[in-house]
Amino acid sequence: MESAHYTIDGEVLRVGLRGAWVLQGQQVYESPAAVLKERSGVERVAFDASALQQWDSRLVLFVLEVFQAARGKQIDTRGLPRQLLEWIALTEAGERFQAKTGPVNFFAHVGERAGDLWLSLAGYFRFLGEVVMALVNSVRGRAHWHWDDVLHFVQNTGIEALPIVSLISFLVGLILAFVGLVQLSQFGASLFVANLVGLAMVREMGAMMTGVIMAGRTGAAFAAAIGSMNVSEETDAFKVMAISPVEFLVIPRLLGLFLMMPLLCLYADFVGILGGIFVAVTLKGLSLVEYLNQTRGAIALNDIFTGLIKGTTFGFIIGFLGCYTGLRCERNSAAVGSSTTKAVVYSITALIVADAIFAVLFNALKV
Repeated sequence: MESAHYTIDGEVLRVGLRGAWVLQGQQVYESPAAVLKERSGVERVAFDASALQQWDSRLVLFVLEVFQAARGKQIDTRGLPRQLLEWIALTEAGERFQAKTGPVNFFAHVGERAGDLWLSLAGYFRFLGEVVMALVNSVRGRAHWHWDDVLHFVQNTGIEALPIVSLISFLVGLILAFVGLVQLSQFGASLFVANLVGLAMVREMGAMMTGVIMAGRTGAAFAAAIGSMNVSEETDAFKVMAISPVEFLVIPRLLGLFLMMPLLCLYADFVGILGGIFVAVTLKGLSLVEYLNQTRGAIALNDIFTGLIKGTTFGFIIGFLGCYTGLRCERNSAAVGSSTTKAVVYSITALIVADAIFAVLFNALKV
């Protein structure tokens, strides 16, 4: 029996694979180049591996031979084993031909994406469970981390982030005050720019801008550091020594960022209000005392707590996603950059979604 048989279906040449394709075996098949030369009307080549029993690099060589013979034609590789395609993708020939696949069914594509999304969500919840268990072990005194590590990340995520947080918060407050003055001065209500800047910074912009800064600065750093450890198999070494990577690598980072984000938000609120004062006093000539009194009357204690709750939640989200993408980094150097990018994009997206949920929730609670 032939190990490869060819059937013609209109303009499609189907390559059926049978039996065992191993280096020690005997494979009987007609040359793909000869078959395609005889059948000049073929526009697309597809594979059928339903009768394939076992295979090794011998099958990889044959598939690459088909790729070479079908140069310039469409190649549908969906019938081949997934691991075989991964092997082929590592070869130079595979890089040239892997993009030349046939048309993908729309519903099949949607189904694959839905399956990937479900697996991703399952991975997030599994990692969340591991984090919760690590925190429980910490409370019981069984965790493999030290407070010195937490203090290190407190300094790294908090104190060392003050310059960039100061600059961005000051500019945000300055912009809010400038835009507000341009509009409010038309109605003779320039003093109410203090309300605008104060409430915007305390309730929204202070926590949001700090979160965006920390996602790009700290979340990316977490993903890059843990991803590099994953590539160099340091995380595997922890497992061999019966040390949980989640406990040793993730918990100190999460705690450090979780503790510092509320303080950074308060600091950002203060600096943003200073930016508003700078514009209002220098550009419009408002009285400093009047501005401060107006700001104090506009901001209530629940407004401050609203921003603190958001900032604390944002800190957990950033640390969680940064560590998750780092631990799920693939074992190659290019994957570290990809994981870092994912950490930033996922974190900023999650921050905006969380902020929208908070907005609806606080409005329903009349906070």
